[in-house]
Amino acid sequence: MPVLKPIAGHTSVKGVRDYLIHDGRALAQDFLNMSWDDLEMESAEEGFKETFDWADEMDTTREAFGNNESWHGLRARTYMHYVLSPDPEDRVSLEQLRNLSKAWAHENFPHHEVAIVYHEDNESAIPHAHIVVNNTDIESGYRLQVPKPRVLYKSLQNLAKERGLSFFADEKPMDAPNDGFAAFSAKRSSRVTQPRSRQEVYMRRAEAELSDKGEYSWVADIRSRVEVARSLASSIGEFQQIASILGIEVQPNSAKAKRPDWIFVIAEHPTWKISGENLGLSYGRTALEARFARAEVGVTEVDRAKSILGQAMDFIEIEDYEQLTVIARAVGVNSRFGITCLDDYQRRIESIEAKLESAESPAQTAKLSCSLNALESARQVSLEKGLLPEHRPTSARKQDDEDDERRYGNEVNRRTRNRAQSALARVERNKHR
Repeated sequence: MPVLKPIAGHTSVKGVRDYLIHDGRALAQDFLNMSWDDLEMESAEEGFKETFDWADEMDTTREAFGNNESWHGLRARTYMHYVLSPDPEDRVSLEQLRNLSKAWAHENFPHHEVAIVYHEDNESAIPHAHIVVNNTDIESGYRLQVPKPRVLYKSLQNLAKERGLSFFADEKPMDAPNDGFAAFSAKRSSRVTQPRSRQEVYMRRAEAELSDKGEYSWVADIRSRVEVARSLASSIGEFQQIASILGIEVQPNSAKAKRPDWIFVIAEHPTWKISGENLGLSYGRTALEARFARAEVGVTEVDRAKSILGQAMDFIEIEDYEQLTVIARAVGVNSRFGITCLDDYQRRIESIEAKLESAESPAQTAKLSCSLNALESARQVSLEKGLLPEHRPTSARKQDDEDDERRYGNEVNRRTRNRAQSALARVERNKHR
């Protein structure tokens, strides 16, 4: 039966690419959802696949969607590396292995960039595949939700069976408990479940349909108010206080719940409530606590924060939820790209435009264009509504240092003038002696 070994990556993909292709050790390479896609194209330009820099394309994709950043205070998992080894007794050919590997990658990662490199550098010279999966879903832009190992392994066995290769027949249902201690462990671990979705922003069908019709959605309303609150706050206490000002009650969920979370409630409509993680993973209690625990969380200038909060409150009062959403999206983009003043936009936009000029595929172009449009839109909103200062504010400490330097300089100049005046007075006195 074929065997699968997973390895998580936390750096640029360049390192693993260099390792896989150095010294001409790669027998062949295949690609999915990239500038070259082996499931869509029939032939390549001479030497294209051998020289194609798939690591650069993957790195560009992650950066364009902001998926290089840490997640919940942890290092970002930038890619997954799977080693697929066929059963030695099958004596598979390279073409058989390529067929199996591409089918497995397409079945389990249909919307991710995938590079497959084939080797036979083992004692028995049996070909095996290295499958590198980028961490970004190219359709949604969200981070990779890694399927459970059991799911990936079962998929591989089924595909091997379909191709007449050795496989492991697992007749037990995937959710069937084991016996003895394993069953006990499974029961205990099931008490803490995974979040409903790992998407940073999760939109249910009803909300999407209302949005398409341009109609009011109380779920979208709560998300917008929470977005403003988390963007202006620098601590859990501030977040809860600002949310309260915006008409959102923050309540703990049930002690019997399998995951700790907050429930967000519109104060005027107690039945309109939803848990944070049902708005998206980034709105859950775990994510918010990690966000405020990180030292790099910026603090919005007090006067600027009051202005943003005031505008949000005005829009809520007159029930202009469209404008509330506009502000929420802008402050969300500013937070995502680390924008603290209007000057920051140009630097960030120029960086993305430079990458856009060298984009090697329509997919790359689309991703970078999406980020560019988001920044342009946020800049326009921030400019029109005065959400950000024009220049980066001088820190209080730096201002104090400048004031001290100025005072010291004035004192030195005063002493110099006094010494000069005393010297001139001595000269005058000597003249009259």
